[in-house]
Amino acid sequence: MANGQVQLDTQHMLQVAQQAANSVESIKGHAQTLKNGIDYVLSSWQGQTGDGYRTAMQGQSAMLDQLVRKLDEVSGHVRAGGQGFDSQDTTGRQKTEAMSNQFLSGNLNS
Repeated sequence: MANGQVQLDTQHMLQVAQQAANSVESIKGHAQTLKNGIDYVLSSWQGQTGDGYRTAMQGQSAMLDQLVRKLDEVSGHVRAGGQGFDSQDTTGRQKTEAMSNQFLSGNLNS
């Protein structure tokens, strides 16, 4: 292999995908914990004053719920991407290696 060429390591790519998915799931867990805390506070305010604040908190809870769902989706895509990269079909890996090597050589037109 010529100096400066890229060879993608399938095992390394799978590990990176796993680490990324784990990080996303960790963030998702924190967001879910925050949402649960807000929901608990909201449930304890039933029948009390402060409707404007309650409405704002309900909005925050809904946004956190959307965030948790989106993070779950992202995590799934990252894991699937890592598993797909580890498949027996090496066409995608070879194309990615070829594009990387073209970039390093300054020739992206071929």
